[in-house]
Amino acid sequence: QLRGLEKDHGNVDLLSHRLSNVRTWSYVANKKNWVENPDYWVQLTKNIEDKLSDKLHEELTKSFIDKKISILDGSEIKDLDQDIVIWTAGVKPNLPYIDEQVTQKDGRILVNENFQINNCVNSFAIGDISIIKGMEDLPLTAQVAMQQGNHLAKNIELLFQEKELLPFNFEDNGEMISLGIGEASISALGVTLSGKLAFEARRLIYASKMPDISKSLKSTASWLFQKKSTLNNFINKKP
Repeated sequence: QLRGLEKDHGNVDLLSHRLSNVRTWSYVANKKNWVENPDYWVQLTKNIEDKLSDKLHEELTKSFIDKKISILDGSEIKDLDQDIVIWTAGVKPNLPYIDEQVTQKDGRILVNENFQINNCVNSFAIGDISIIKGMEDLPLTAQVAMQQGNHLAKNIELLFQEKELLPFNFEDNGEMISLGIGEASISALGVTLSGKLAFEARRLIYASKMPDISKSLKSTASWLFQKKSTLNNFINKKP
């Protein structure tokens, strides 16, 4: 299944598709007792993912960086003057410059259960660039990152109030995984869905997790409109 996915040529869409497939197999390799010789498959999928991530980052940079920035304001397109462009999208963790005193593990910043960096109690790290001491097996998924973000916000508030910080406790709400275009698998609350139904359910779940209710409604409406258009095209298609 991994054969051919290691190729790093192609456009952004092709590279993104390969990367998505590799991450699926990386997820499988990291599950206990799912494959034989898991250490080999974990390292192989990681190497391929890193290779594709670097290439995708390069292609994205060519497509978007150093180009004029424009925004759509109502019906008018406006150009923005800027001194610097900060690229906030990514496909793998990239550590910023950090002091040598900051402890790293497996290429990630080691933090305690409160997300505090060693020797820097007022500095925090979460997400893919960090690894929690004693919780090294946490998956690098959106579910973990979202819970970390919410918990860190609470801890920063406690810090300003000069109160004791609370340790992070991950709550597993289930698993969702893409299986390619139009296919997915969802496992939660003792129920497992797969195929096209799971793919549609996954899109709705992602829409519901957006930070603003208006964006959730717009995303859902766009998706439903797309489904309606596809259905109408199929019905009106001439034999």
